[in-house]
Amino acid sequence: MGNIAKSVAFLETDDCFKTCANSDEVLEDVKTLLPLEHGGHAFVFKTSADTVLKIFRLPMVAFNGVLPEQLDPYIYFNREVNAYKCLETEMDGHFPKARRIVLITPEHEDELLKSYMRSYKPAKYRRKARKSRQDLPLKALLLDYVEGVRLTKEALLSSPDLRAELLEAISKMHACGVVWGDVKWRNIIVRVLPSQRRSAELSSPQESLCRNDAIQRALVILDFSNACFPLLDELREGLQMDISSGVLSTEEWESKREQELSIAWNMVSHGRLSNSQDTCEAR
Repeated sequence: MGNIAKSVAFLETDDCFKTCANSDEVLEDVKTLLPLEHGGHAFVFKTSADTVLKIFRLPMVAFNGVLPEQLDPYIYFNREVNAYKCLETEMDGHFPKARRIVLITPEHEDELLKSYMRSYKPAKYRRKARKSRQDLPLKALLLDYVEGVRLTKEALLSSPDLRAELLEAISKMHACGVVWGDVKWRNIIVRVLPSQRRSAELSSPQESLCRNDAIQRALVILDFSNACFPLLDELREGLQMDISSGVLSTEEWESKREQELSIAWNMVSHGRLSNSQDTCEAR
């Protein structure tokens, strides 16, 4: 596979993560990228190298009374990058590895995003930011691909191991100074470990997910575009408190952390999500 950082000009890349070993070799020609189910804040493509390219949307609606045109257009990207930088010390399988930042150059934006939206019009997409593709290129992250199935209420309530693992993953995240801000079923993947994949293939993904004694599992948490962080954390020294980067005062961050723990406990105890999930949310 070709090295896109050296041979193809439409993606400009920047190594900013300590975990990005061999990341020069994980991208290929745009025509080979496979669109996956998009998230609320991003378009996601699978590469042929077990990685995903996550291209972040620009804000289109107001947040906390601030109009989209007054927000940093990279609000979702900024928060996700901050989160993965904080989580680099906890790469134990609960979080995908971030390999590098990718800048989508304007001349190839149409080809990528029309895979999702045939009617994609860059000018309309940027109307709130009031900037052109040249002035406001889209930003993306290259992440490890996670193979598995989305966590379900039935699987969680039937497995004490899954419940314990979810609480452990969220606790580790908080210990790294990250409040997730987006606790949802669709953002939690149950990955079948390679040593147990053959057992899982004996049944459908959902059947194997609910068989407590069938396979070894690992929960993986995705999507940090709503994350927030405490101002006093030394990893973010010098950043200002603002809704774009997600950096909050220590007191406000602690309040968000407690709210998120309450949501998680309700999830593992009753299989329900709180009606109030806007712990750090931006839309």
